[in-house]
Amino acid sequence: MQLWHRNAFAASMPWLAGLMANAFVRGGVTGIGLVTLGAGIRDLAEMFLAGQGDVTPAGPHDDRSL
Repeated sequence: MQLWHRNAFAASMPWLAGLMANAFVRGGVTGIGLVTLGAGIRDLAEMFLAGQGDVTPAGPHDDRSL
């Protein structure tokens, strides 16, 4: 919890400190972080599960994309 209260951005911009104290804003930032974390884990899983095969994505004119 100290990160939200002792922050260089909040110290340099006082109006930001009030915004960062809002529970709705803190929940939104946490939610966006969790979504980003989930997307990163999914991307890593796809990369590792793809194996050593062709790692180039199929383009719009590639027959494999049909």
